[in-house]
Amino acid sequence: MFKLATRAIIVVGISAFLYGVTKQSLPYWWKAPSSFSASKVIEKPVHAKEKTKQRLYSSIPEEGTEIGKLTIPRLDIQNVPIIQGSYENDLAIGAGHYDRSALPGEADNCVIGGHRDQFFRALKDIRVQDDILIKTSAGRFTYRVTKTTVVDKNDRTIIVSTAPHPELRLVTCYPFTFIGPAPKRFIVFAELVHAEYHAKGGGLE
Repeated sequence: MFKLATRAIIVVGISAFLYGVTKQSLPYWWKAPSSFSASKVIEKPVHAKEKTKQRLYSSIPEEGTEIGKLTIPRLDIQNVPIIQGSYENDLAIGAGHYDRSALPGEADNCVIGGHRDQFFRALKDIRVQDDILIKTSAGRFTYRVTKTTVVDKNDRTIIVSTAPHPELRLVTCYPFTFIGPAPKRFIVFAELVHAEYHAKGGGLE
């Protein structure tokens, strides 16, 4: 009887631990997702190559490090730090790059999220044709907004691969004025229209 009780306690403990790890591992905009319909969800970063067949980035950025700056001129969003990772500690200091998506400038879907009451507050006023400027060690990239939409908080279709097309998704909670955990997500779709590549991946300029 004692052995059975001990085993039960161990099983419950392990289950609770795994649940906690899984919950903490989810990006903030997909807490405890139930299901999704994406057919080609990005499982790992797809690193595109330049015309020279060299990688844009010499290495994969470490979690929590700054990988670039984001600017949206018309909205007066200026030089927001882009942090590798999309957990609460990352989003407290900048916009978070979803680490299973492409890095800025690469030929796939780059996903960046931010808080609606912090760095992405002005996204409520974004328009089609607005430019989004991103500067990283690989170069300077201009994305142009093509559309916006609102999805359920558990919807993962925005992280589908767009290869070989370089695209950008900005994500924040919605409604913007909602008090408490928001039930939906506001998505900005943009495509790369101009790129100035650095000769080699180096530090931010």
